Amino acid sequence: MTIQDLLKDVSVMDLTAFARAIPSPKDFLLTQTIFPTVEMREVKWRTKDSGRYVNVAKYRAFNASVPFATREAWQTSREGALPALSRRGGGRSASSSS
Repeated sequence: MTIQDLLKDVSVMDLTAFARAIPSPKDFLLTQTIFPTVEMREVKWRTKDSGRYVNVAKYRAFNASVPFATREAWQTSREGALPALSRRGGGRSASSSS
């Protein structure tokens, strides 16, 4: 059995309906609410990330003083720009060949 045998009874309308029924990321609840798509028409970009380290419990002797907790946090930021994309035609000119 070949692929042609499988597709001989499939019409263009069937293929179009099948392609339109395939879910895209914009149809998912997670990408609609939590991670929405952001399109920008700029060449500069920036990402930010932050977090906090969580302290764990420690054993101590009965009636000993409680040590002071420290709160460590971090924040990073990266930014950049997309390089200009262009190209001069042809590469080497005909007069430069030896």
